[in-house]
Amino acid sequence: MESKSSSWSKLTATLIGTICVVGVVAAWVIEAELLQSMQASPNENYNKPFFLAWIVNIGYFTFFPVWGLTRYLQCRKNPRKKFFGKTEKRLTIVALVISIPYIICGWAWYYSLDRTSVSGNTIIFDSSFVWIFVLSIFVVNEKVSVVKVISLLISGGGLIIVTLSGDNDPEQGIDQTLGGYISVIFSTMIYAVYTVIFMKYTAHEKDKD
Repeated sequence: MESKSSSWSKLTATLIGTICVVGVVAAWVIEAELLQSMQASPNENYNKPFFLAWIVNIGYFTFFPVWGLTRYLQCRKNPRKKFFGKTEKRLTIVALVISIPYIICGWAWYYSLDRTSVSGNTIIFDSSFVWIFVLSIFVVNEKVSVVKVISLLISGGGLIIVTLSGDNDPEQGIDQTLGGYISVIFSTMIYAVYTVIFMKYTAHEKDKD
């Protein structure tokens, strides 16, 4: 009975994880399509990448009340636990620091939207794990294996093909440019810096706990 329950729990976790991943990818694609159409539309001509980066990222603040409510309930169950302890203070400082590369990443990405194809832009940005792996070797001592290296080489080859396949001809009202693809690659690299720093400091805080 226990083995069946464990297998069912793993299957449920895998299913929920798959749904979450598909949902995130779908949200990114829809976001890219909407923002690109808004910036590239001849009637709108709304080319304000920094404001778009700010207004979209500020939306994450909506998670704070959810965290606050959860934390409040935890403190009620355990009176010894502080609502805003040392760990939360340290993580707040880390969050303030890493928000800088995150905003830069968002600005570069929104800037590239009306200068690249949606498919090319999405593939390049979603392949940020390549840069994350490279940085994690030096920052968090990620172990290197043959399988990982082969995967990175295949991914790198795909990135080169996607980048070179984008020409300067208009595609559905989008003028693809080399600068656009450079911008999204730069955004991907900055996102990798943000992710690795986030991983390093959050893991450090978990070890302390």
